Amino acid sequence: MSSFVSLLLVTFLCSICLLYLYLKLGSKLNIYDVPNQRSSHFDIVIRGGGIVLLILNLAWILINPNPSNILLSVSLSIGVMTGFVDDFKSLNTRTRFILYLIAVAIILFGVLELHRFDTFIWIPLFIVILGAVNTYNFMDGINGITTLYSVVILSCSLFILNYLEDSSFDLNIISYIGFFIAFAVFNFRHKALMFLGDSGSVAMGLFAAFLVVLIGMKLNSWSSIILLSVYGVDSVGTIVIRLIKRENILEAHRCHLYQDLVHINGHNHLKVSVLYSIVQLFVNAGWMMLYKIEWIEFYAVIVLLLLAIVYYIMKKSIHGDLLFH
Repeated sequence: MSSFVSLLLVTFLCSICLLYLYLKLGSKLNIYDVPNQRSSHFDIVIRGGGIVLLILNLAWILINPNPSNILLSVSLSIGVMTGFVDDFKSLNTRTRFILYLIAVAIILFGVLELHRFDTFIWIPLFIVILGAVNTYNFMDGINGITTLYSVVILSCSLFILNYLEDSSFDLNIISYIGFFIAFAVFNFRHKALMFLGDSGSVAMGLFAAFLVVLIGMKLNSWSSIILLSVYGVDSVGTIVIRLIKRENILEAHRCHLYQDLVHINGHNHLKVSVLYSIVQLFVNAGWMMLYKIEWIEFYAVIVLLLLAIVYYIMKKSIHGDLLFH
């Protein structure tokens, strides 16, 4: 436990310093996120704070240069750099997809050694991880939401893996927890000083999906997707509604439930962010208490249905008869 705390403190302090330096550098180089009609903020804010994760990824290799660490670092670094470039240059969809595909392939065939498994499992896992990456990217839209949510996902994953006596990725998980706690200093506030940007949300989406798949493989259960269920239900539900309305799902929008709660109902950014994280924490806690018995799949189905029902009721209460029009 003391080593956990020490590593967390070191990564927190290092991240604070690096983020502060990036904040100053961003101000000098005008690395700003300028709000538009799709934005959830109204102030010009420094963007791309997730680039600091690139340094953490490099540190993993220097501290523990085993093949899994190196490959995971390379994969997440591709995510960081792709997102960072896309933040400022707007990569076309095909280029982004190819780079994401390469990053996912490195995780599945390099880190998780999926080539040892049945070929038919490859496609679903590619879809799950790519979906998680895009979900994380889409959901990072208000102050603090991805910051807190990531701390919940990472902390739960760390607990589960250590309970399963797998400490292979403790360094990676704890360093990311330290980063996101540090990032909260700049982002979890009424007027954010910095945004994560695609550089952070894409990398964290990759990492979160990797952890979910890793835990699922160890337990031989698909139910580990419940660890990302709150983001997942909001993202999938929003896509379904937009498809019914015949909207282009690739275009930027403000149609997620969390955005409705902020922009239409007028709720505070931070309160909505806390709500999403608390709900996910309780969902994960319930799953962790049941994962040793055969009820975890049943629990996952029930929770996903309940979240979907709550999502629909809340969207309907906000939009009324205009929900699908």
